[in-house]
Amino acid sequence: MSISYKCQLCDSTDADITATSDAKSNEKINIAFCKKCGLVQLKNIPTDDELKIYYSHNYRFDYKKTYHPTIKYVHRAELLQKVELHS
Repeated sequence: MSISYKCQLCDSTDADITATSDAKSNEKINIAFCKKCGLVQLKNIPTDDELKIYYSHNYRFDYKKTYHPTIKYVHRAELLQKVELHS
Protein backbone atom coordinates (compact mmCIF):
# COMPACT_ATOMS: atom_id res chain seq x y z
CA MET A 1 0.00 0.00 0.00
CA SER A 2 1.45 3.36 -0.99
CA ILE A 3 1.17 6.27 1.43
CA SER A 4 1.95 9.96 1.56
CA TYR A 5 4.67 10.99 4.02
CA LYS A 6 8.02 12.78 4.16
CA CYS A 7 11.16 10.70 4.73
CA GLN A 8 13.28 11.95 7.65
CA LEU A 9 16.48 11.13 5.72
CA CYS A 10 16.02 12.09 2.06
CA ASP A 11 12.74 14.12 2.08
CA SER A 12 11.12 11.77 -0.43
CA THR A 13 7.34 11.46 -0.23
CA ASP A 14 7.13 8.00 -1.84
CA ALA A 15 6.80 5.10 0.61
CA ASP A 16 5.10 1.78 1.29
CA ILE A 17 3.55 0.57 4.55
CA THR A 18 5.42 -2.51 5.80
CA ALA A 19 3.51 -3.12 9.07
CA THR A 20 0.25 -1.90 10.56
CA SER A 21 0.45 -3.13 14.16
CA ASP A 22 3.05 -3.43 16.91
CA ALA A 23 4.35 -6.99 17.25
CA LYS A 24 4.08 -6.98 21.07
CA SER A 25 1.05 -4.85 21.90
CA ASN A 26 -0.92 -5.10 18.63
CA GLU A 27 -1.36 -1.33 18.86
CA LYS A 28 -2.14 0.24 15.46
CA ILE A 29 0.99 1.81 13.93
CA ASN A 30 2.22 2.53 10.42
CA ILE A 31 5.79 1.53 9.57
CA ALA A 32 6.87 3.21 6.35
CA PHE A 33 9.58 2.04 3.95
CA CYS A 34 11.03 4.86 1.84
CA LYS A 35 11.20 3.78 -1.81
CA LYS A 36 14.04 6.23 -2.56
CA CYS A 37 16.62 5.62 0.22
CA GLY A 38 15.26 2.54 2.03
CA LEU A 39 14.82 4.14 5.47
CA VAL A 40 12.28 2.30 7.62
CA GLN A 41 10.50 4.53 10.14
CA LEU A 42 7.26 5.16 11.95
CA LYS A 43 4.97 7.27 9.81
CA ASN A 44 3.95 9.31 12.86
CA ILE A 45 7.03 9.60 15.07
CA PRO A 46 6.16 10.09 18.77
CA THR A 47 7.16 13.36 20.42
CA ASP A 48 9.78 13.42 23.19
CA ASP A 49 6.99 13.90 25.75
CA GLU A 50 5.03 10.92 24.39
CA LEU A 51 8.16 8.75 24.60
CA LYS A 52 8.90 9.86 28.17
CA ILE A 53 5.36 8.96 29.24
CA TYR A 54 5.47 5.60 27.47
CA TYR A 55 8.83 4.51 28.89
CA SER A 56 8.03 5.72 32.41
CA HIS A 57 4.52 4.19 32.57
CA ASN A 58 3.79 1.54 29.94
CA TYR A 59 7.00 -0.03 28.63
CA ARG A 60 7.60 -2.52 31.44
CA PHE A 61 4.02 -3.77 31.34
CA ASP A 62 3.94 -4.04 27.53
CA TYR A 63 7.13 -6.10 27.40
CA LYS A 64 7.33 -7.84 30.79
CA LYS A 65 3.62 -7.94 31.82
CA THR A 66 4.45 -6.35 35.18
CA TYR A 67 4.61 -2.83 36.59
CA HIS A 68 7.48 -3.58 38.99
CA PRO A 69 10.98 -4.90 38.26
CA THR A 70 11.97 -8.32 39.56
CA ILE A 71 14.61 -8.48 42.28
CA LYS A 72 17.07 -9.72 39.63
CA TYR A 73 16.82 -6.42 37.72
CA VAL A 74 16.92 -4.31 40.87
CA HIS A 75 20.10 -6.10 41.95
CA ARG A 76 21.66 -5.72 38.48
CA ALA A 77 20.94 -1.97 38.47
CA GLU A 78 22.48 -1.63 41.93
CA LEU A 79 25.67 -3.43 40.80
CA LEU A 80 25.95 -1.27 37.66
CA GLN A 81 25.56 1.87 39.73
CA LYS A 82 28.39 0.78 42.06
CA VAL A 83 30.67 0.05 39.09
CA GLU A 84 29.94 3.47 37.57
CA LEU A 85 30.74 5.19 40.87
CA HIS A 86 34.16 3.53 41.00
CA SER A 87 35.17 4.16 37.39
